[in-house]
Order: sequence, then structure tokens, then C-alpha cells
Amino acid sequence: MLGDQIEAMGIAVHGADVGFDNLEDDLRQRFWAIQTRVDREQGSAGREPSGKPDEQGGHGSDKSEAEWS
Repeated sequence: MLGDQIEAMGIAVHGADVGFDNLEDDLRQRFWAIQTRVDREQGSAGREPSGKPDEQGGHGSDKSEAEWS
């Protein structure tokens, strides 16, 4: 997953340089495919796609907030 995120970051940097609308279609599709896969992985790891903690303890933690208090 880290490799995918690094690749997506590279595409995003290139898109920022040339304008995301000017990216080739295959790069744009690759970027969104990676984003979708990362969002799914984060959801299954106890995270919302936004990166905010979920209601079970968040950020992939096995501890709830009540246990930390």
C-alpha cells in the first residue's frame, strides 16, 4: 500500500505541475484507482476514508478512547 501511495503522490505532483486536467487519461485513471484502493484499505483497518478515527478506537488502534483515559 505504501508503494501505491508513493506512486499516487508522484502522479499528484505531476498533475500539480501540468494541471490535473492536462494529465493523460491513463495516469488520471491510475491515480483514482490507487485512491479508491487506499480508501478501502483504510476503511477495513478501522479508519474512515477521510483519515479520521472511527467510532471503535480509530486509526487502526486496538484501544478505544475509553481505554486510554
